[in-house]
Amino acid sequence: MADQNGNGAKVRYIHRPNTLKMKVGGAPDSEAGMVDPVDLERARNAVREMAETYPAEVEGQLQKLQELYEAAASGSGSDRYDALVEIRDIAHEIRGVAGTFGYAGCAKFATSLFDFTRSPDSFSDAHVMVVKIHVDAIRVLLRGGRSAETGPEITELTNSLKLAISRLSTRRGR
Repeated sequence: MADQNGNGAKVRYIHRPNTLKMKVGGAPDSEAGMVDPVDLERARNAVREMAETYPAEVEGQLQKLQELYEAAASGSGSDRYDALVEIRDIAHEIRGVAGTFGYAGCAKFATSLFDFTRSPDSFSDAHVMVVKIHVDAIRVLLRGGRSAETGPEITELTNSLKLAISRLSTRRGR
């Protein structure tokens, strides 16, 4: 394309750095997405270490859930509500990490607990008891290890919890 004087247009190329490539591990002069093998091995080791310490870590969260359950069971009004909100937040943490480290059953019950406590206003004593059943189920599954997460007992417990939640939700008009 010519400019006003009939001269050819000058094209200027701007080479911008590929920041996405750098974020996923590629150096500016490397192939796209290449991660340094040393960094990759270091990350794998960190995940392995976290997986080994996960049961002990979640045990602390289960203790906190137990304390919050007791506060919800003995409290009412805003005290019960506050305890249930904290329970929901811990269940959210457990469900994400449990699945990452192969505890699918724990993740399933934590997800169910999270969903159940999503709207904790006007929870009755029966609702709080369902919270306790969730906490106990997660504890049993964690102590039994990953191999304890399948079988007819777990299926039966899951179905019983679903039925209890359904009945309570119907009573609440949810």
